[in-house]
Amino acid sequence: MCKRFILIVILIVIGIYGCKKGESSNSIVNASSPQEIVNCFCKWWKHAEYKKMYQTLSSEVKGNLSFEKFKERYISHTKIFGTPQTCFVVDILQNTGHKKLLEIEVKYSNNRIPIMRKNNWCIKEGDFWYIEEGSLTNPQGGIF
Repeated sequence: MCKRFILIVILIVIGIYGCKKGESSNSIVNASSPQEIVNCFCKWWKHAEYKKMYQTLSSEVKGNLSFEKFKERYISHTKIFGTPQTCFVVDILQNTGHKKLLEIEVKYSNNRIPIMRKNNWCIKEGDFWYIEEGSLTNPQGGIF
């Protein structure tokens, strides 16, 4: 009975968090689609979990952008815009197979900021998807 209870609790916790822990050294998420990696990024963005957000970035982006600089960008951005209340993929604008341009809608906690549509590339590295260049890697200067 006790073992069954522990197993149920573990399964509930896994279900609540949704974003899977991965075995890849590049990321804590093994995202099977660009929508999944963006959803995980957005979930962690709402809670200012910058380390988790950074781990969703492609190896190229992380090679060109330190964690400290990434975190600094988001802290600065949050001071003006607030945190995202909602953030989700609206559409796939371009698809080259291993690279996809996604349109993402973000509604911020600062009510003076209108709902925004942002564009961001995602790239498949090996079997999994990661955030590439765009407004998620540079929230104040990305592609809009």
